[in-house]
Amino acid sequence: MNDSLKLKKDKNLFLLLISVLTVIALFVNIEVHNKYFYDKQFTAYENKIRIESIDLNYRVTNPEIIGAINSMSKRSNLLNDVVNGLIPSDYPLLIDKLNQLKMDYSASIIYVMDKEGVVVACTPYNDNKTLTGKNYSFRPYFTNAIDGLPVIYPAVGVTTGQRGLYYAFPIFDIRKDHNGEVLGVLIAKMNFSVIDTLLDGYSDPSALVSSSGIVFSSNVKEWMFEEMFSDEPVEISAVSLNPEKIVYNNRSYSVFSSSVSLEDESGSWRLVSLHKFNKWYNFTQPWLISFLLVVLYVFLGGFVIQYTGKLLLEMEQKKSKEELKAIIASMDDLLFVLDSKNIFISYYHPSSDNRLFAPADFFIGKTLKETMPANIALLAEETIESVKNTGVPRQFDYPMEIEGQIKWYSAKVSKRKNSSGSYAGVTVVVRDISNLKVIENDLKKSKIIAEEANRAKSDFLANMSHEIRTPMNAIIGFTELLYDKEDNSDKKSKLGMIKTSGYNLLTLINDILDFSKIEAGKIDIENKNFSLRSSMDNLYSMCKRKADEKSLDYNINIDKSVPEYVFGDEHRIIQVLTNIIGNALKFTKDGSITIDLSYENGIAVIKITDTGIGIPEDKQEYIFSAFSQADSSTERNFGGTGLGLAISRQLVELLGGTLAVSSTVGVGSVFILKFPLPEVGKKDKNLHSSGISYKNLKVAENPEEYDIKSISEHKI
Repeated sequence: MNDSLKLKKDKNLFLLLISVLTVIALFVNIEVHNKYFYDKQFTAYENKIRIESIDLNYRVTNPEIIGAINSMSKRSNLLNDVVNGLIPSDYPLLIDKLNQLKMDYSASIIYVMDKEGVVVACTPYNDNKTLTGKNYSFRPYFTNAIDGLPVIYPAVGVTTGQRGLYYAFPIFDIRKDHNGEVLGVLIAKMNFSVIDTLLDGYSDPSALVSSSGIVFSSNVKEWMFEEMFSDEPVEISAVSLNPEKIVYNNRSYSVFSSSVSLEDESGSWRLVSLHKFNKWYNFTQPWLISFLLVVLYVFLGGFVIQYTGKLLLEMEQKKSKEELKAIIASMDDLLFVLDSKNIFISYYHPSSDNRLFAPADFFIGKTLKETMPANIALLAEETIESVKNTGVPRQFDYPMEIEGQIKWYSAKVSKRKNSSGSYAGVTVVVRDISNLKVIENDLKKSKIIAEEANRAKSDFLANMSHEIRTPMNAIIGFTELLYDKEDNSDKKSKLGMIKTSGYNLLTLINDILDFSKIEAGKIDIENKNFSLRSSMDNLYSMCKRKADEKSLDYNINIDKSVPEYVFGDEHRIIQVLTNIIGNALKFTKDGSITIDLSYENGIAVIKITDTGIGIPEDKQEYIFSAFSQADSSTERNFGGTGLGLAISRQLVELLGGTLAVSSTVGVGSVFILKFPLPEVGKKDKNLHSSGISYKNLKVAENPEEYDIKSISEHKI
């Protein structure tokens, strides 16, 4: 009996000991979970601040903004002219282009500085204020960019007093003999509201901090400095953001910091964020102890239920796994499964013939770096990291040598989650794309061959222009002489047909040769002094006969602001205008054609208005493409190559101008041309010969027909 009581007592003591140990174990487990939970949160938040800094870096180094500013700084003739002093400061055409760039990318202000640091062109700001004439040679973004280095510099404007990101790019001399010399700097100041808005969206107190510890942007407004360039020193924040942990507003925070792609004279800037971590559970509360004691007595029952459920779940998972294997066995692709540490845990393939280079046990339990070449492993890790962070499947291609042959594979990476929704790793489906790569390479080679053939064609036509035109000029010239001498009406009619066909053929040849020259980059621009008024009067007179034949109301209006002499390529300007006026004559059956010429700030504006058939709105850009007309009926009814307007626009752009059209079907069209033609002063009015004979220019049934020189005035 005593033994029985002792056994029962020992059993109770044992159960009590087990209970106490279990409670202690639970407390320890809670603390361990607290530590684990904290570490997990800490790692997650580190990744979060890293991603946020990457996002901020992208906003700062926006490739579209940088690409547009960089392209303009390297290619713009107007930028070269204004920093060289060839055109006046705030040149209207340049300001138009800078305003367009400002509007396209929501910049605060865009301006141009010469090599001395003086602003020579600036988009208006704050009710037409301007920086033009001010010297900012002391600003770091200028001193770096003038040395040939592009700069992204955060600062507060000396004049505007506003924060901003200054994108400064050197302006290189694009003239042939001076290529590479830095002439000045193009600066675009972007409003800092993009960064402010980004930080305002953060849930935790965050700030963008300069290398010297000044808060430049923050979602906590009291952290911000008052004014960078005031007489008073910058206010020091009441909170130090340098320690790993701080107390702010009676709460304990961990401080996280990540570098961003902004620098000043003192060093790099940082994105700083404060975060308060929660514990997994606080076991010091009295009610929790009572609760844990209750939990202890129901633990065994719960364990039995859990174990039974686990067995059922394992049976269901085994069934699903068998079904999945059957599906995979019917595929030609390879399937890899990696855990959250990029270790292979499964590898499926339909047959031994479709393996990459090793059996399954070569991969299982190993990392990417242990099983793959270093370059492929690095590419795979970068792709997996992107999929992990975004959740969006990604694909990458890579080559691998198999049995002495290079084979290409495509790998598609997808994110896996566990039952709680947390990241569990990735699945990678690999497919052999060697045959596709062969086809792709063949297509690339074919494209290169076709492009080389097209270049050879353009070069040949551009170089053969004189040899092709000369026989046609002779045929047309002698046909005209025979036509003028012939009295027999039948023969004269046939000679007229030959002459007309010759002009049509020469027009086609001229268009093709000019277009080929433009393609080959062999069009010469010859700027000389010439009389713009006289040229327009002569052009008007030349086309009047055709207008009179069609009984059109044909007028020209030259504004008194137009100077007598300007500097530009008279031949190319007349070539473009002849084509457009010829089009107006061709497509206007009745009504009027009006030419308006005005001049302002070195820009000649020519507006040609007709009451012709008009152009549909969706075709108004299409007509400037090569071999294009508004519709097929236009070619049938009026003829033409469809090259005239394409050549005209390219010539206008080569001259630094613009060509635009507005039109309404059945009402008419308005073509507006703008040419930069600097006025020539009195002492420079000695005209150079332009070589243009207006009496030999013709406006025929084809609007592109122009510039046929007389063969001879002698009789045969």
